[in-house]
Amino acid sequence: MSFNSKSRELAIEYVGGGAEVSDQELLASLISMIGRPTQIKDTNRFASLLVDIGDEEFIQVLIEAVSSGVPGEDLWLADYMYALIDLLSETEDYYQV
Repeated sequence: MSFNSKSRELAIEYVGGGAEVSDQELLASLISMIGRPTQIKDTNRFASLLVDIGDEEFIQVLIEAVSSGVPGEDLWLADYMYALIDLLSETEDYYQV
């Protein structure tokens, strides 16, 4: 996991809190948010943030969310698929499901 200053600032904007929030707390909050895509105003921006951070812990939660999505109905689905594909392509080994 790597939060640069820009991704940390954007993550704090999404999850709330202040500069004193630890990286682990931010990561846990983002993982929790992935499971509630309808509550995210801009899923495209959120997906880009997940890709920018690049943490493999996002993968399983994204798989679960994408699996539950309905093509043509869930507007967030393409954004989540983008993030999932990008994260999977960055893993060094095959991802074990």
